[in-house]
Amino acid sequence: MKFIYESKRLILKILTSDKAEDVLQFLYRNRYRFEPYEAEKPNSYYTLAYQRDNLKGEFNSFKNLKYIRFFVFKKGNDNDIIGTISFSNILSYPFSCATIGYKFDKDYLHLGYATEAVACAILAVFRDLDLHRIEAYVMPNNTSSIKLLERIGFEQEGLCHQNICICGKYEDHLRFSLIKN
Repeated sequence: MKFIYESKRLILKILTSDKAEDVLQFLYRNRYRFEPYEAEKPNSYYTLAYQRDNLKGEFNSFKNLKYIRFFVFKKGNDNDIIGTISFSNILSYPFSCATIGYKFDKDYLHLGYATEAVACAILAVFRDLDLHRIEAYVMPNNTSSIKLLERIGFEQEGLCHQNICICGKYEDHLRFSLIKN
């Protein structure tokens, strides 16, 4: 895997702990948009120290190809994060799969950036990790995310009952998958 990938309008890159302040600003700016769809965070989540430590851990996981988080930037602006795309639960052969997650800044929605970035990241992990399958789990009321997955070619496989704890309650999630062609 490379540290940087590019699409037509975007740059996707792995960040080191020296970018913790930029990450913290992105997360804090969008917390009310992200939190309804995520697991509860510790009280220290919105601190520079937490984000610095988290980036260190993510970087080490990236080096071992256990977890990958790309931060998304518009070309020509390396300071403002507009989104993230992560791949977790990465399994090698015979499974050859991973789970994708993503989130994008509220000011960059409905402009095609998320679709472009997610498609670029998926192409990279299919090619560079030789994955066969990518899964996504989405709450049924998250229609924007469902539409994004469908645009890229994901197919809905079913409903996972009480699948992930969101805001203190186990919520149902739709499971989607994309198989490498």
